This record gives sequence, structure tokens and C-alpha cells, in this order.
Amino acid sequence: GDGQAAPLLRRVPVAVAPDVVAGPPTPPKLTFFPLAGRLAADLFMFNFVDLDPTAGFQAWDCSNFTYDGHNGNDTDIRSFGEQLIGVPVFAAQDGIVVGAHDGEDDMNTEWLGQPANYVIVDHGSGREGWYFHLKKNSVAVTPLQTVYAGQQVGLCASSGVSTGPHLHFELRDSGTPYEPFAGPCRAGDSGWEQQPDTTLTAYIHDFGITHEDIGAAGPWPFVWPRTGQIAQTDGVLRVWWYGTDLPAASHWKVQFRRPNGTIIDRPNQNFTSGIQPNPFWRWYNWWWTYALPTDMQ
Repeated sequence: GDGQAAPLLRRVPVAVAPDVVAGPPTPPKLTFFPLAGRLAADLFMFNFVDLDPTAGFQAWDCSNFTYDGHNGNDTDIRSFGEQLIGVPVFAAQDGIVVGAHDGEDDMNTEWLGQPANYVIVDHGSGREGWYFHLKKNSVAVTPLQTVYAGQQVGLCASSGVSTGPHLHFELRDSGTPYEPFAGPCRAGDSGWEQQPDTTLTAYIHDFGITHEDIGAAGPWPFVWPRTGQIAQTDGVLRVWWYGTDLPAASHWKVQFRRPNGTIIDRPNQNFTSGIQPNPFWRWYNWWWTYALPTDMQ
């Protein structure tokens, strides 16, 4: 998640070139999502635009995937590990850069009023695109520079008021926040030429098995350890995963199998248990420790 971006802006006024504004009087439709990866697979859309003008909040699909006053689309990557590798952020449409800032720390996990690294592009026809929470020293454009749809403007990270690495992608049409997704709670045409898949079904983003102490690794979005080989002398093994959209009353099951495929018959090791009885979880991470069976040969 993220906080209000507006107070952080430093902008450059610019006259948009005729080739940018040519075409219909309304902004053209978006043709791709401006963050590298596959939505609902590598990327998870966590917050949409809040369409409720009151103190409540509501997303375009009538879900609660937003919060009061949120003006953009937040899309998570899976961890700081992926952030370190580098996940590109692209200009969604042609335009001219009217604001850019870099140099801020990029592994924030709290809302403490920190400034973000960002790029703002005047896309023409009254539209601006805001690209926030970018990686330190990754901003690849400067004010007054012309950019083209698909051009990299930075890397995804967690600079500014942010709880984890994600892109805050915000569109403003004539100064008003615009939700490009159309659905049951946002009437009218979609702002996408082909609206991206935002499937919100249960999905495990990552998992691992290790004999190391997961608790020493720090909470998500820090990367939890994996071990390439488990020895019987390790004594315990730890299984972890994190994911999104966990239904209420979900269960998990663990079974230990020998290399020949047979299941080790240990009542205290092979069991099904409830993860949580409470309502739907938007995201979660979990790990367990097990005594390593002595007959896993």
C-alpha cells in the first residue's frame, strides 16, 4: 500500500507537442500495463482507485481492494529479492516528462511521510500519468524529455510512503483521478483497449523449504531462505509460502513422501489443519517447523 503522493510533486510546466495531442479529444485507451510481469501471476493488483466520494471506499469491481481517498492502482511484486533484480516500469503512453525525482531510500515498509522516487508524464489530451515508489537511482528520464509508450522510466521498489515494493500508477484526466478499469461499480467504457485480467482468486506467489531459521530473515517483503538439500541430521525442516486472496476457512495439508513415492505414515506429520477461520485475506505469509522424520530414506 501507499500514501498520498500529491505533496511530494516537483513539476515542470510544458507545452505538449502537437504529435502527442493529435487524435481524438479524449485520451486514447491504454494498450498494456506499465509494469513488467503478468498480472495475477507475477504481479498482484492490491489497491484500485477509491470511487466512493464519502468516508467509505469501493473499487471498480465493487470489492474493497482500495482504501479511502486512494487515487491510483497499486501493483505488488513478490519481494525485495525481485526488487533487487530489477522490475521495469514503463511509460503507459507517449508524452513529455513534467516531473521526476530520485535519490530516496527504496526499501520502506512504513508510512512515515518519506518522499518517493517518481516520474510524472504529460500524455496529452489533458492526461497525466504518475509512476511512484521507484527504485533509488533507477529514474531513467528527466523533465522536458519526450518519452514513448513502452519506454522504461524506472524500476519498481518501495520508496516513499509504502509498505512493500509496488508501482503506484495513477492517471489524471484534466486534473481528476481516473480509474481505467470498468465494471459493476464503475460504469462506462473501459480505459483499456483490452482490459487486463485482475483475477482475485487464491494464488501462492512463492514458497520454499529450508532448515534455516526463517524468523531471522525478517518479515515479508524480505526474501525467506531456501535450502537446496535437506539432511536427516538437520533435525527440523521449515516450510513457508506467501500468497494472496485466501478464502475464509481455508485448510492446508502436509505429507512427507519417501523418494520412492510412498507416504510416511506418521499421524503427527500428515495432517490437514485450518489456516484461519476468519473472512477472506487479501494477502498472507506463513511458515511452519516440523521435526524431520527419521525414516525418510
